[in-house]
Amino acid sequence: MFKKEKKKINLVYDDDLKGMLKRLGILDDFVQGRKKCEFCKNIINVENLHSLFKKSEDIKFVCDSPECIKKLLVYLK
Repeated sequence: MFKKEKKKINLVYDDDLKGMLKRLGILDDFVQGRKKCEFCKNIINVENLHSLFKKSEDIKFVCDSPECIKKLLVYLK
């Protein structure tokens, strides 16, 4: 049998998103459209945000396009 590796995933509810982004110091950039998808470079907003992840010391955003979600999964492996 295959041994499954456990990974920790943090979840943020929509109502808590602004507070989390503010704590991270990136709310203003997000609201003003200065955050882009790490993979396709489209501007991220509340409607198309899929995920955030940490890369080095930066917080990266991922849009909800299927291609970008697949790239995120590959990156996280």
